[in-house]
Parts: sequence; structure tokens; C-alpha cells
Amino acid sequence: MILLLTYLASSALAGALGTHHAHTMSDVHDALGLVEFAVLLEPALSEDQLRQTDTFLMPLSEHIDLNVIGQGRDAWIDADKILDAVIDGLERGETLNAIGHDLVKRYRRGELSKMAGSEDGSAPVDIGGLFVAEAEYHQEPDGHFAPLIEINQFRMYFSADANPTAEANRVAVLAEWNPVPEEVIHQIEDVEVNGGVLSLPERPIIGLINFEQLHASIQSIGGSPIGLTMGQIRNPFGFWSDYTSHRNFTTTKNATVVNGFALKKIELGFQMSARSGPIEADVAVVHGRFGRTFPLDRVDIDDSKDLVGRVRASGGAFGVGASAYLHEFQTRNMAVGLEWQIGVSRLTLAGEAVYQQNLDPDEVYGRGVPVDKLASFGSYAQAEASISQRLHVFGMYEGWQLYADGEAHNPVAGKVFHGVRYLFDERVRWTIVEWGHMFHEGYDHGHEHLSTQFEVSF
Repeated sequence: MILLLTYLASSALAGALGTHHAHTMSDVHDALGLVEFAVLLEPALSEDQLRQTDTFLMPLSEHIDLNVIGQGRDAWIDADKILDAVIDGLERGETLNAIGHDLVKRYRRGELSKMAGSEDGSAPVDIGGLFVAEAEYHQEPDGHFAPLIEINQFRMYFSADANPTAEANRVAVLAEWNPVPEEVIHQIEDVEVNGGVLSLPERPIIGLINFEQLHASIQSIGGSPIGLTMGQIRNPFGFWSDYTSHRNFTTTKNATVVNGFALKKIELGFQMSARSGPIEADVAVVHGRFGRTFPLDRVDIDDSKDLVGRVRASGGAFGVGASAYLHEFQTRNMAVGLEWQIGVSRLTLAGEAVYQQNLDPDEVYGRGVPVDKLASFGSYAQAEASISQRLHVFGMYEGWQLYADGEAHNPVAGKVFHGVRYLFDERVRWTIVEWGHMFHEGYDHGHEHLSTQFEVSF
């Protein structure tokens, strides 16, 4: 009788899972949380498997985080098909680790992301958000420690699908309102070079709007795997998401001393995207202002245009990609990067290596710069692992070197961050503790960082 009730409950839930249009990782976790609960009701699971039900979902969740949502795209998730794939794998006797990586492969092929459609073709507006409160003990530039309590982030998401039942030319709009934008911290913005100081000039910004993502997209143009996004977009250079508590953290991609802009930033422009099996490609033309990230002006304030591109290939548990940023479509001010990602059981590793060069420092710093060429090379690796279904650990390790006229120059920068998170459920998580240490040779803007965060998605 118990087995019969379990089977009926599982069947009813599976039929109600449906297809989800996810605009944020909160939406993704909601959909996968339903799948996890449905799998728990399956009588075919052994006691050992019941204790590891998150194992097969972690590779898919982190793939979507780093490569879909993290790039500013929407994710279509067919929870029914994910559940069927998991049950089929269990019936074939596959390990949970193998099932998880098979889910990623199927998702990339489009087998788990069928487009959702309402019966009447209506376009409801979805509203969600993210709230993060933080308490930290932080070393200030003068070396003193200061306790801080702050709202680290607050975002509201507004999204709508104009024609959700269309098989081709589907139109969606996404707005991400950030009245409390996340800080870009521990970055190097001025250095002593050849007897002079390079310090980025202040650029006044007018007409600000407190939106990060703010764009319309056309998916499956003419039934093809090509899409177009127009508006305020995330720069398609490498990964966007970080495992640390601070998204805009790495010097590798956010130091502005070489080219005057960060690689992980928000821009105004157009982006073409294409997906074909394991290959993904994005090409964007952005207006090219020397900004770090949002808030942006409402309009294009100069006539320069930059070209940004990213291509990525994934196979099994491993993925690699390459990115390039060409200021004004030239290599004088440019950046190239390589990325990698691998999932092994309960562990996900990812990292990037980026080289930047500037053959015209006067453009960034003005006339009389005591150097003809600036360059940098940086790389980082980050990791997240689940100790249990609710308890996760994470870390990030980075090194960065500045070059002036071909010679290695101070500062040499490095960062080591570790932390422990507890997931109450898909919407609430607590970063119990995060400790970081910065290594800045010849540059001192604080070395120690200790914090705790409470995060709620809704």
C-alpha cells in the first residue's frame, strides 16, 4: 500500500512538473528542486542513493549558472524530461555521477529544454528578486580593520515572453533593476610606472538608469539556432558567475589599469548567439565607452564601437572556451582569454586565463604617459563542492602580473578566498563564513576580508 501511494504521488507530481522558463538561477533551482523531490519519491532508489539525490543535479545546475544564466540568457527547462532521464538512468544501473553528466549533454543538445507555451498564447510578466545582507570584518586601505553591516545586493527581475507558443522568432524582454548595485572590490586602479603614476581619470556619467540587464531578444530566428539580443547586455567574455560572494571580484577580468575598462561589465549593444550541439558562439558589437560596469548612460555617448566574441565547446564533464575583446575592432587595445570547466562527482572546477595589451596608453591616461605599452596576464581557478545535500564549500585562487614596455612590473597581485555555505532550500542560502587574503606587492588596499552573508531569492 505504501509503495502504491508513493508511486501515485510520484506520477502526479511528475505530470505537474511541466516546462519552466528560467530567467535567473532562482528559477533554475525552483525547477530542479521539483525534480529532486519527484526523484525522492521513486521506490527504485536505494538508501545510499537517497542520501545523494543532489549529485546528479549539480552538474546541470552549475552548467546553466556559468554558461546560460551567467551569460545573460534565458534557460528553458523541461522538468518532466529531466525526471524521465534520471529514472531511465537509474533503471539502467548508471551511477548518479554518470546521470548528472548525461543531463548536461542532453541539455546542450536541447533535449531537456523544450520551449514552454501557454494554451492561450498570453504573455504574463514574471517578477522575481534577490536580496543579500552581509556582515564583514574588512581591512581598509590604511591597514585598520572595520566591522561593516550592509545590503550587499538587491535586484528585481521583470520578464515577459511576447509570443511564448511560437516555434520560431520567439521574443522575450528582461529587465534587471539594481537599486543596490554590487561593488567591484579589491581592484588595482593606479600604479607607479617608470617614475610616473598611472591613475585612471574620473569620467562623469550623466543620465544614469539603475538597470543592469535591460534587453529584448529574438530566439530561434526563422527556426534556426540563431538568436539576437538588443539593449543593455552582459559582456560575452568568458564566465560571468563567481563562486565567491562577490561576482565582480577577479583582477584577471576586472583590473582596469591596462585598457581602462573591465572585461566583466555591462554594455549597450547587439549580440548574435548560435547553438549547435556542443558548440556555442556569441558575437557582440558594443558602444565601447571606457566603463567598468553599470550604471550606464541611456544612450551611446561616443562613436567608437568594440567587438566582443566567445566560442565554447563542451563534451561530457569537460568544457573549454575562448574569448576576445577588440577595442574599435583593432588589436591595439585588446584582450584574449581561455576558459575551462570540469565536473567530477560532487566537485565543479572552473577557471580562466586572460592576456590584455594596450599599445596606446595615451588614449586611456592622456598625453605624456611614461610608457609605450601596457600588458597584463592573469589567471584564476575556482571550485565548489557539496559536502552534503545542504552544505557546500567554495574557493577562488588567483594570480595577476602587470607588464610595462615588456618588463614585469609591480604590482604582482594574488587572491585566495575560501568559504562555507548552507543551503536551506533552493531560495535561501547562508554563506556561513568567507575568508579572503589579498597579496599585493607594491600596492596596499587592504589584505584581509572576513564576512558572512544571508541570501534570499524570490
